Amino acid sequence: MAGRLGREARLVALAARLGPALRGTLADRGATATEYAVLVGFIAVVIATAIGFFGTSLGSYYSYLVSAVGTYL
Repeated sequence: MAGRLGREARLVALAARLGPALRGTLADRGATATEYAVLVGFIAVVIATAIGFFGTSLGSYYSYLVSAVGTYL
């Protein structure tokens, strides 16, 4: 029985040592989600800006491709 109490005491000591580390990882989940949301927002802004700059030229290029493919079919 003394061996079992020693094992339980070691588990309690380990849990006491890991407790702050585990609480830190749980608290970081909200920060990570926020960082991903900001990153997704930034990517959306970059895509919207690229479409604004290159939209008309890409549209004419795709029209050219469609007509070229239609010619061969």
